[in-house]
Amino acid sequence: MGPQGSWLVARRPLIDRSGGIAGWDLQLSSRAWERLARRDTPRVLREAYWFALAQAARETADAERRVLIGLPTDAIADSAFIGQLPSRAIVRVDEEQARDLADMDAGWSSRIETRGLLLATPPRPGQPLNCAYRLFDGADSSGHIPRPDASGRWVAVNLRTYEDVGEAVRSGVEFCCGNFVLPARRPDARQVPPLAVNAANILSAIISGRSTREIADQFKADTGLSHRLLQATRSAALALNRPLDSIQEAVMMLGARELYRWLSVLLMSSDNRSAIATALHETALARGRLLELLAQSAGRGDPAEQLFVTGTFSLLDLILNVPLEVALALTPLPNPATEALIGETGPWWPYLAIALAIEKDEPSKLEASCAALKIDVSTAVVLSGEARDWAAATVKQLRIPEPERVAASH
Repeated sequence: MGPQGSWLVARRPLIDRSGGIAGWDLQLSSRAWERLARRDTPRVLREAYWFALAQAARETADAERRVLIGLPTDAIADSAFIGQLPSRAIVRVDEEQARDLADMDAGWSSRIETRGLLLATPPRPGQPLNCAYRLFDGADSSGHIPRPDASGRWVAVNLRTYEDVGEAVRSGVEFCCGNFVLPARRPDARQVPPLAVNAANILSAIISGRSTREIADQFKADTGLSHRLLQATRSAALALNRPLDSIQEAVMMLGARELYRWLSVLLMSSDNRSAIATALHETALARGRLLELLAQSAGRGDPAEQLFVTGTFSLLDLILNVPLEVALALTPLPNPATEALIGETGPWWPYLAIALAIEKDEPSKLEASCAALKIDVSTAVVLSGEARDWAAATVKQLRIPEPERVAASH
């Protein structure tokens, strides 16, 4: 992060063939590009922007996540800068950049490979490049998403909708990114998974202030939920040096606030039929965690745990593949949450608007929403990074097979 209020690097989830978030597509933010487009921008400022990109790439690689990076042409041509990028980062180069770079330096692609980086470029008939990946850009193409074959691996970027990203995953594209939270069509009404219904019912009971005994009875009606609850409270039982006596004790041990969050996480992971279910799950949790952190930072007294649910529920319709109204009917949310999710209004809307502005790289909307909550833009961006890290760790923990998770807790 640079000067106060700056926002230099935008990132999009990089989704792999498993449908999960494997890493990030990094590029300069739209505000940074605006500044670079000015003729009077000094070289030292350009290099500071490049350094911010390289730093974000190294931090991403250090977190054991893949890096896809889009760079200004002059940065790609700069050997010293290229040397700052982490090994095996994928550098994507569009057709115009490839032509400009070829005019500048015939050996630029070999230099990238020598640095241990991977190159992704559009197919160029008659002008083959030494590249690790073929690049498909949904913004520049009206053609179909490629189906990889023995001729090479593909990276697809700027895919327009949820369906396009799902198609890319099913087609076997190695990495893809784009607007994977925007459906081209309204989800069809279908039966909501039983786990989601039962988790939502217990959430409703907590919201309405039902007793611990009543909440425990609802858990007992679902053997799977009961088992998961006991696993969630295993560490507490180990601290007591004895097994928990009952589901009711497990409910009490976890506590209402943590139970509220735990059930929300469980609800997000209750349906895995979508090709990109894991990516949606992680994004929903990142939104929820960010709204929770923003509530704590804003100091307005807004309930952090309910804002966590508001953030996670913002993608519940895609996760369950039902209309948003059906998804929200599962659990009666506070009016400010419903206003934010459906009407994009109300006192809680600025929280969600911050999360969306960061995801979409919309600096003006980010600044307006931060001003509404009296939160500094830089603070919001930093908290967004913390939320992403928390969501990644949570999803990774949920994907560990049960015997390994139990062993890890000892």
